[in-house]
Amino acid sequence: MKNKHAVSIMIGYVLLVSIAMIIGAVTYAWMKTYVPADKVECAEGVSLYIKNINCTKYGGDIYLDVTLKNSGRFSIAGYYAYISETEDEKATIDLSDYLREDSQGKSAPGVRAIYFTLSTDKKNSFSPDEEITHSFFIDDLIDLKNIEILPARIEEVKGKEKFAVCSSSKVREEIFCS
Repeated sequence: MKNKHAVSIMIGYVLLVSIAMIIGAVTYAWMKTYVPADKVECAEGVSLYIKNINCTKYGGDIYLDVTLKNSGRFSIAGYYAYISETEDEKATIDLSDYLREDSQGKSAPGVRAIYFTLSTDKKNSFSPDEEITHSFFIDDLIDLKNIEILPARIEEVKGKEKFAVCSSSKVREEIFCS
C-alpha cells in the first residue's frame, strides 16, 4: 500500500510539470506573433542633406526653416526630425509636433514622422536631387543647438509595404538662431 501512494504522488508531479511545459510553449508561440519577424531596412544609397537652416527668435518664440535635399539614389517618403537644447545632448525633442500648417510637409496624427505627401498613390514622393523647405514654429523651448534627421522610405518586403527608417543615413547639424 505504501508503494501505491508514492506512485500517485509521482504521477501528480509528472502531470504538473507537463501542464506547465504546455502552458509555456503555448504562451511562447502566442507572444512570438507580436514580434516582427523581418527587420525592415532601407536600400543602400538613401541620403538626405540639410542644405540650409534658418532659425529666427522673436521673444520666446522660434521660427525654424529647414531646407532639405535628397542627395541619394532613391526617393524618400518622409523623415524623423529631432532637436536638442544642448550641444552634447542627443537630440530627443520631436519636431513633428511643431510643423507649421502652411508648410509643405505633412504630419499624420499619432505618427512622429514628417511626410512629403500623405497621398496613397505616391509612396516615396521626394525624388533624388529634389529640394523642399519645411517650416516649424517652436513656442516652448529656450535654446536650440542641434537638429538630427533620419530619412524614411516605404519598402516592399514579401509583397507588403513597410515603413523603414534609414538610421544609417542620419544627419546632424548645428543650429544658430538670430
